[in-house]
Amino acid sequence: MHYKPTLLVAGCLLLLVHGSARSLTGGEYVGADDIGARASVSIYYKGSPSCGGVVIEDRYILTAAHCLTDGNGEVDVEPDDIEVYYWSSGKSESRSVEEIAVNDNYLFQERETKRLGANAWNFDNFPVNHEDIAVLKIEGTHPAGAISAFLPDIVNDYTSESGSGDATWFYMYGSSVNGAPGKLQRALIGHYGTLDRVVPGEAPNIMRPTRQMTTIPSDNGFDKRVSQCKGDSGSGVFLVKSDGLAYSEEPEKLPTDLQLKEGHPVLVGLIVNFPVEDESQMNAACGLYVKAVGFRATRVDYYHEWILSKIKELQ
Repeated sequence: MHYKPTLLVAGCLLLLVHGSARSLTGGEYVGADDIGARASVSIYYKGSPSCGGVVIEDRYILTAAHCLTDGNGEVDVEPDDIEVYYWSSGKSESRSVEEIAVNDNYLFQERETKRLGANAWNFDNFPVNHEDIAVLKIEGTHPAGAISAFLPDIVNDYTSESGSGDATWFYMYGSSVNGAPGKLQRALIGHYGTLDRVVPGEAPNIMRPTRQMTTIPSDNGFDKRVSQCKGDSGSGVFLVKSDGLAYSEEPEKLPTDLQLKEGHPVLVGLIVNFPVEDESQMNAACGLYVKAVGFRATRVDYYHEWILSKIKELQ
């Protein structure tokens, strides 16, 4: 839906190229009964697939804010132009959108970037504070079979104040396979320790980007076939039940199940963009290995209170 120009971004010691999030090729296919699929949707704009999203509560969807904006601080889609398709039904069921709520700070940052004469979609302008999150309210309620994700609060069982502890596993979900949206895959990735716990009111910085998480695929391990295609911003990053397996780039055994909380899959992040090793990779064909060094996701635990407040407003 919204193509983001390629731009060079300096981040820590790496020179990275950023673009809108691409979906997965080379993961494993999942069916409508997969619990992550039951909590995932495909968002269509004027009849064409544009982004992914995650089911929450009885009639709301979480997605990335940039799927809905013009880059200048304005929401440039109408609710009537959006249709939500549910992977739990094999995309045979859909819902119209009634209302849209985009994070105000994200819109402010787009406007400020424009005022300064820069490109709002250059993530170097707000590398750790871009607040890329939005809520959609659907007409009616979710169809039978769809299941709400569990949204961790800021203080939760899945993060630590020091970032140290047991390794953490994630499944990222994506829907474009070999360039053709329509099938759902998930790719297993990991983190050598726990995620840092976010601190309410603490401004993020380059050394502690607590409003985002970066998931790093391995070049030579289990996920080396994972490639990207355009179109899956807003898709979910779900916590995996590790069963005590330590993260390794070449593990002998892999976890397979999502971590559940009261029967709901635990949502950790929303995919928003990714860095690649060189600019030529930005337009590589789907199904080919693209040398990504990671996927960046908005941390949903940081926005727990914001999400609840927006749901209350939309009610």
